[in-house]
Amino acid sequence: MKTLKISLVMLGSALLLGCASSAEQAKATFDKDNDPRVGEEVSQVCYARNISGWSNVDNDDNALIVSIRNKETYKVDLIGGCNPDWAINKVAVITRGANGCMSAGDRLATDSQLNKQASCTIRGIYKWNADSGKEVAKPEAAE
Repeated sequence: MKTLKISLVMLGSALLLGCASSAEQAKATFDKDNDPRVGEEVSQVCYARNISGWSNVDNDDNALIVSIRNKETYKVDLIGGCNPDWAINKVAVITRGANGCMSAGDRLATDSQLNKQASCTIRGIYKWNADSGKEVAKPEAAE
């Protein structure tokens, strides 16, 4: 019975997230390899205690957007056996050092993976400029 309640709560959360993401899908998406929102690569991102938020990338199934102190956002490219869509309530970064910084080679796990002891590897970290590309050139009308 307890498993059924947990499953229903998880299903309800997924449905709410699905409704929220439909508005995101209405936005213009960019080619993954030429996305103007992706900035320069950074070697590491440091945070005091934890990541303040995250979201999926609309055109890349192997990446997450993470927010640090609600000011800075980064695209984190991932490889391995995970799917960023699985990040419902928690994202955990398993760093190789004790300095509170994540970098390429560190591991990332989502809340749905914690029970499976699964994670993926951070392949690269890039500055994320969400406002870049908002003014997409519109094709000129033929006269």
